[in-house]
Amino acid sequence: MPDPSLSDLAPLQVLLAERPAFAARAALALTLTALGAGVSWAALTRVHLVVAAPARVRPASGAVRGFLDDVGLRAVAPFGGRIAALLIRDGQRVASGDGLFRLDTEALDARVARAEAALHSLAQELALVRRTEAQTRRLAEATAARLDADIAAAGVEHRRATAERTAALQAADITARESLAELTRAQALVRSGGASQADLERATARAERARVDQRRAVTAAPADRSASLAHQRDESTRQAELELTRLAARGLALEREIAAHAHDRDEALRDRERATVRAAVAGVAAVAQGAAEGAVVTAGAPVVTLTPGAGLRVDAAVPVSEIEAVRVGAAVRVVVSGRELGPRHVARGRVRYVASDSESLGATGAHVYLVSVEVTADPRLRVGMMGTAEIHVGRRSVLSLLSDRIRHTARFE
Repeated sequence: MPDPSLSDLAPLQVLLAERPAFAARAALALTLTALGAGVSWAALTRVHLVVAAPARVRPASGAVRGFLDDVGLRAVAPFGGRIAALLIRDGQRVASGDGLFRLDTEALDARVARAEAALHSLAQELALVRRTEAQTRRLAEATAARLDADIAAAGVEHRRATAERTAALQAADITARESLAELTRAQALVRSGGASQADLERATARAERARVDQRRAVTAAPADRSASLAHQRDESTRQAELELTRLAARGLALEREIAAHAHDRDEALRDRERATVRAAVAGVAAVAQGAAEGAVVTAGAPVVTLTPGAGLRVDAAVPVSEIEAVRVGAAVRVVVSGRELGPRHVARGRVRYVASDSESLGATGAHVYLVSVEVTADPRLRVGMMGTAEIHVGRRSVLSLLSDRIRHTARFE
């Protein structure tokens, strides 16, 4: 018994058998129609061709330099520390000499106070050393003068004593000769009976005393104190010179310490005066990325950027492979981001300058051409903002793009 489900399809099988090319022709017609519609759309639909390149906002009046070079006047921290106050608002117009920001000076104030205290203490010690030095010098001079006087007096005394000794020696010699002559006479008289034994004994005693006095006069040489006094004077002078040398060395060391503390104080005072940074020229101020009240910055870190004059421009770094299509006057769409703009803000302008030579883009080593874009006035733009420049380089149909395989980024209208 035949399957009823297959019997129901019999008329269709007959139809397919009689007309085998009908389905194929219908499918081909549909395909050709879709392909023709697609080709027609591709031929009629035109797109903007753009070159996308990294971009940064710069002052319009700044010199056209490399893409990575800073343009604008940067107000930097003169020393490391905490930002105590920002004296301007982002985008505020300032005059030359206006305060831009102020660094905290608490550490500098303490440094000045320490230096002043050290200077006061060292000055007192130096004054004491100078007074001691002067007193030591005066005492040494007085001692030397006194000893010189004593030496002179000792010389006079020695000469007087020497004269007295000489006179005494002469007198003793005379007495000794006279007593010896008297003894000789007494001995002769005793032998002749003209004198008694007692007279001889007395003459002998006088002669003996005269010899003793003579020997005493010879041995009693006067002492000369001049040499010892001169030695005492020289030793006193040497000790005084040693003390003066020590005091002079201490004074020199104190003067060096005073000079070092004075330099440290003066440097701290200069830094304190420079803690308030002022605008060198008139212009528009922009707060640098990461700079805020209470933030800690290092010496030389940019805090505020000044844009002299008015107006801004956008510089784009166009790859070498894309630069051939860029022309002066081409329309540009710039997508930038910033703290006040959010992730996407669009500014518009036109190409006003194309560099004649390429440059190396930092550590990547990629070669690019600098393209400067004159943007329409936009109060929300700030110097230093980064983004992407989309430079219009022409309009082409989708069909021509597919055939030429042009290497550009396409943005549909």
